[in-house]
Amino acid sequence: MTHSALVETRFPTPVAMGLSRPSPHSSSGETICSTDVDVERKDALPTQEIEYLYLELETPLPTPQITLPPGPNQSPAPECPDMKQYISPFLWPKWRKTMMTWISCGVTALAGYSAGEVSPASTELTAKWGISGVVYNLSITIFCIGFALAPMVLAPFSELNGRRPIFVVSGVVFTGM
Repeated sequence: MTHSALVETRFPTPVAMGLSRPSPHSSSGETICSTDVDVERKDALPTQEIEYLYLELETPLPTPQITLPPGPNQSPAPECPDMKQYISPFLWPKWRKTMMTWISCGVTALAGYSAGEVSPASTELTAKWGISGVVYNLSITIFCIGFALAPMVLAPFSELNGRRPIFVVSGVVFTGM
């Protein structure tokens, strides 16, 4: 017993569920597939429900089946990339060492400057806002407390996720404020 099918369906599609009709034409009107394929019913694959898996801490991960040496139908494992030039700063070119030194010095200078950048305007702003100098300097105190406590909070996070996310987010927050 044979039947005519346009597409061999492995998973339920809107067409298989009766929601829409297949069109052999694209949206521009040109023909995509005009021939029918005769498929025997015993060769047709059964439809399956799609199973959505969400990655959680308890999700068991499949183990890749890699054999050494690779089997007859397996491609060999890719070569390890040469990361030697990125591992040690001693192997960096001189221009990169110079650039990294200037960036580090600039960021360190900005961090020190930003702690006290509001101090010169304290006389005018305390008079305008009607607050005492102690309340005005509270912003410097809070900044210094955050400057002291942030490494204790961010250090464990950076050990788990790497330094780059911490530097990028800290840079964005520092620039935005």
